[in-house]
Amino acid sequence: NNAIHALPSTGGVVRIETRTIDDRVNIEISDNGTGMSEDQLQKIFEPYFTTKGVGEGTGLGLAITKRVMETHDGTIAVESELGKGTRFVLSLPRENRPEEASSDA
Repeated sequence: NNAIHALPSTGGVVRIETRTIDDRVNIEISDNGTGMSEDQLQKIFEPYFTTKGVGEGTGLGLAITKRVMETHDGTIAVESELGKGTRFVLSLPRENRPEEASSDA
């Protein structure tokens, strides 16, 4: 949703790619939208921080996403450049942790 909102009004591209690397599954979401400044990048996972205008966002989406990823032994990384776009990489283990695996017994 953030990627779509970052696109210029004349259009743009949001790309979602998945790949398996060793024992991890990576989900990459990238756009060629407005991008973020270094200052914004330092704050995007803080609760209530938003790059959107007043009344347009709660600033909770990425904070919650990071917490969910960590709960599942995952990571979330971001790269961005003003005027060129943003790329998020979400990485999760391919297998459940042993305590999460269900038994058929």
